[in-house]
Amino acid sequence: HPFFSNGQLNDVGFTIRDYITDSTVYSGLGPQFDYNDRLYDRNIYTFGISNKITEKRIKAGTSDYRQIALFKLFQSYDAYQASNPSSITNPWSDISGILDVRLDHLESYTTFNHYPTHQLTNLNSRVRLTNDLGQFFQLGLSRTHDIAPGKTPDPTKKTEDYSLMTGFSSPYLNLMGRLVADSNWLNSANQRIIKSWSYIAQFKPPGECWHLTLINSQVTDGDSIIRLNFDFSFDGKLKPPPPPETLETLNY
Repeated sequence: HPFFSNGQLNDVGFTIRDYITDSTVYSGLGPQFDYNDRLYDRNIYTFGISNKITEKRIKAGTSDYRQIALFKLFQSYDAYQASNPSSITNPWSDISGILDVRLDHLESYTTFNHYPTHQLTNLNSRVRLTNDLGQFFQLGLSRTHDIAPGKTPDPTKKTEDYSLMTGFSSPYLNLMGRLVADSNWLNSANQRIIKSWSYIAQFKPPGECWHLTLINSQVTDGDSIIRLNFDFSFDGKLKPPPPPETLETLNY
């Protein structure tokens, strides 16, 4: 669709992952239901491989199966663009991949997009260690380049963030926190290494009848967000701590 190529239909490769977001709606080429909104012929082939590793364990005399590893790799080819070349012809899309590993005490999740034309890779990866008590320690890396079709990437617009996340769990108190550091802080507007931080503290008095949750998050040079939740539950069942992914949704 022309939204993805600034109106130049033959200047960018298309994939099955392209979709319209709020940023395209409110851009200069936002939907107007006119000539610019026409859909043109596309003939896209997507090639991919998917590998899974499944583990079988015997529990209480019965078989238990779980997927412990997943690896996907795929790329799309725009045959229509290849048959109608322009000044910028690149029928092959970026190469996308997913690696997901989930063992008893080790988890790793990585997504990446490699752009062969620019020889650059956008990457988002994390590795988490856990124990039987629900405590965890996680390291993460997020690297993004500002890549536009037919343009040389601007190195000053590259973002590379490192994150540290850890959590502690006990019968009466759950604590978890996240810290994000900017490795490109010298080129940032505020020139600060710490990009954001957040934590969640959950207090659980004896009886499992109620708990108090305090959430605090802060983006550098931004407003501090504080939330206090007071929840009642009279079923007497043990409540699990908030999942670690809760921290990753704060401030973003």
